[in-house]
Amino acid sequence: MARARSKRAMHGLGPDCPLELTGEIWSSSVHDADREQVVAKLKDYIASGETYRICYRTVGADDTVRWVLGMGRAVSGRDGDPERFVGSMSRSLP
Repeated sequence: MARARSKRAMHGLGPDCPLELTGEIWSSSVHDADREQVVAKLKDYIASGETYRICYRTVGADDTVRWVLGMGRAVSGRDGDPERFVGSMSRSLP
């Protein structure tokens, strides 16, 4: 549970946000200037099955900008669609 709170904090999301980040919640927290490129990169990594490493900015409800480094890979279900991600997120410096 502490990890979920940490992910929410890195993305500037409040305590009323669900513990698990959905794709929609996650992408809405990515800085407007980074969102299109970051989402496209993540989709490419998911399609290829490769491990991803993406550094991007998030913007919180209080307009605080944070740098985040996400690393991991998508785990697909029986239907081939990603069910979850295995990896880590950490605060990063630009």
